[in-house]
Amino acid sequence: MMRRIALVIGLVVLTTSCATTTPADAEIQAYFDQVQDAAERYNERLDEAETASEAGLDQSADDGTFDADLVVALKQLYSDGVVITRDFVADLAAINPPAEAVDEHAETIDIGSQLVTALEALGTELTDIDQLEVLQTAVGQSQAAALIVDFDRTCIVLEALAIENGARVELNCGG
Repeated sequence: MMRRIALVIGLVVLTTSCATTTPADAEIQAYFDQVQDAAERYNERLDEAETASEAGLDQSADDGTFDADLVVALKQLYSDGVVITRDFVADLAAINPPAEAVDEHAETIDIGSQLVTALEALGTELTDIDQLEVLQTAVGQSQAAALIVDFDRTCIVLEALAIENGARVELNCGG
């Protein structure tokens, strides 16, 4: 009997809390719709670049040939990724945030701009690299790697802000 009462109370609380959720203000929902559209374009372009870079790889090649081809493909993917990331940050910068999102939006643009600068610098370093392990080390130890983590964090902060304000958004942070 006590379990049923607890279950009923739990359902009432859950139903009440769901029923009292306030939908997002139109301005903040419009903002997050624009951010989501930019994020979807970014992810689609990255997926296309990844598919294109993998297309030329001969999976049956010997290890040495495959690694050399993989380095070329990764460097091209990296180069494409710099342009795609630069365009994404520019798309975000073109969005006018509502008052509730000004600080978070500004931080996203700031870290995104730092990331683009770091990616461009790393791209210069990668030019002369022709060994897979050296390439992986250079990328993994770069300032860009740390900034990618920070940029993902700003994405998560934006998603939390959307939830806090009742907005619907799916940015696929960290993906």
